[in-house]
Amino acid sequence: MGVEIRTPIVIIGVGGAGTKIAEKARAKLNTNCLLISNDRNDLRKEGCEGIFVDVKHLLNPSSNSIRGTVLQTSDYIINKIRESSTVIIIGNLAGRGGTGIAPLVARMAKKEGKSVISFVIMPFKFETNKLFNAGVSLRRMRESSNCLVIIDNDALLYNNPDLTVEDCYRITNDALLEVIGSLASGISIGEETNLLCTSKDSVKDAESALKDSFKMLYSDINDPDNVRRAMLYVIGGDRVPVGVLDSLVSSVQNIFGKNGTEVGLSLSPSGSGGVRVLLMASVLENTIFDSYDPLNILPRDSVMDWDEIECDPRIETALSSLPQID
Repeated sequence: MGVEIRTPIVIIGVGGAGTKIAEKARAKLNTNCLLISNDRNDLRKEGCEGIFVDVKHLLNPSSNSIRGTVLQTSDYIINKIRESSTVIIIGNLAGRGGTGIAPLVARMAKKEGKSVISFVIMPFKFETNKLFNAGVSLRRMRESSNCLVIIDNDALLYNNPDLTVEDCYRITNDALLEVIGSLASGISIGEETNLLCTSKDSVKDAESALKDSFKMLYSDINDPDNVRRAMLYVIGGDRVPVGVLDSLVSSVQNIFGKNGTEVGLSLSPSGSGGVRVLLMASVLENTIFDSYDPLNILPRDSVMDWDEIECDPRIETALSSLPQID
């Protein structure tokens, strides 16, 4: 069953990547946009309202320090959430801004009874110092979101070692933007955890592009039998023969068919002249991200103080609101 998207909608982008994607998503959905970051440069986006998280003199603030600051002055964010029925949160869990702010905002929205749709980016595995925080934040995002969409930078790079890190950022950001933009067309997203997989944008053959997306999916799941729903987004699909599109859907159904997996198809034009295929798979459990947080194997009620999100309360400051840019 798909998550219910009710209007009005607010898009909340947190951290560097989250604010960039949110700005573009706002234009696609023609909705309100709130940006939250501890870097002022992230907030100067056209048509978006910005909240600067001032951590004062800290040059290298931790996620807990950023979160502690937001907690102390959260009334403004809650008021923005209350004005909407659906809250779309976008964040990069490889960044301290994303891990610090996104779980907190998701919890605020859940407590206000809103439909919460979260889009998150996971770090590269070589960023070993970021994996634990990303895993903990992801677990919290799952609990507070009606729908969670995950895209994994590391899986894309692993299956395409010729890509640069910047190429990975661009491709994953574009994939997220494509899926968020599809919400305006009434495309449904499953309530389970959704893994978003993509091919390189230089691929011109739709069937090869699908194979690339499957490689990325199999890098992130332990058991393909856990896939309950699949959605294909064919970028440049307006130039793909109908027979090829039918073959793509049939291939996905054959792979996941024994579970009675529902397969959907969405087509959109491409400005590059090539073809890309995004595969979004709804899974129940057992993803590679569970290993990022070693405590994930424990039941929630067995983890001390889990209901309280960790923060550093020693920073006493206020959030300053930037004026909306016309």
